[in-house]
Amino acid sequence: SKDKYTVFEKPAQQSSTISRLQSEYVGVGILIELMNNKDITIISPFRGSPAEQAGLRSNDIIIKVDDTSVIGQSLEDASAKIKGPKDTTVKITVLRGGQEAEFTVTRKSIKLTSVDSKKIQIDNGKTLGYLAINNFGANTYVDFAIAAKELTATPPTGLIIDLRNNP
Repeated sequence: SKDKYTVFEKPAQQSSTISRLQSEYVGVGILIELMNNKDITIISPFRGSPAEQAGLRSNDIIIKVDDTSVIGQSLEDASAKIKGPKDTTVKITVLRGGQEAEFTVTRKSIKLTSVDSKKIQIDNGKTLGYLAINNFGANTYVDFAIAAKELTATPPTGLIIDLRNNP
């Protein structure tokens, strides 16, 4: 496929992806994919995750984990090196714009939340309902329906559905 955002996953990879999107794990809070059949690339750090707080960004290419090269390794092998016991640190070296950058990230329990929501006050006492889909996973539909119902219990003047920056 010529679409750089489309990836074919073998059954073993698919089960890994599904488990990653289910609920909770210990890690740094990034979604990674193998791009161009060789680059372990951060698709997105999860909002509020240790990875985001440390400064990792979308499109960073991971080249080392704890000073060990992951170039040419499988996605599963690199992911296993990044994950580890809660409250331990991992050093992740990335290529960003052709330059190496190093980040030390503390592993935490990562609970995947699909949807964030809030009411925003605007002029003249009007409100906007804001729904952001952080990632698409097993519970996204239910999370979205619950958040939308809560936001529309008192009907807002408008509704914003934010699909930006989700993996």
